Amino acid sequence: MARRLQELDQMKRDFVSHVSHEIKSPLASMRETTELLLDGIPGALTDRQKRLLELNLRSNQRLSSMIGNLLDLSRMEAGVMEYELRSQDLLPLLQTAIAELRSRRARNTSRSDVRCPSPPCWCSATRTA
Repeated sequence: MARRLQELDQMKRDFVSHVSHEIKSPLASMRETTELLLDGIPGALTDRQKRLLELNLRSNQRLSSMIGNLLDLSRMEAGVMEYELRSQDLLPLLQTAIAELRSRRARNTSRSDVRCPSPPCWCSATRTA
């Protein structure tokens, strides 16, 4: 039973890795198409069209990031990921998260108040080598 569980776990890891890898190609193609449209290659866009394409591009980038995380998880589970401990400034990450929250908040009536220390905001973090 333990051997069968190991086999199933390996099959799951292989499946996640394979599917994640296969999704990357069409996603990259969609991103390129969106960027070409935003650059105005096929013709001029209205402001509303640009805004929608920019939202599409950001969603594509988030999805690409999630897929990268899945691939990283597969590598971590396989024991092939290397780590390097270094200091990282959290402020850029916080600024990105805050900008995303603000764009979502614009659609509803919620309010947020963010206070960050003066830059930089250092922490120890791992980075894949």
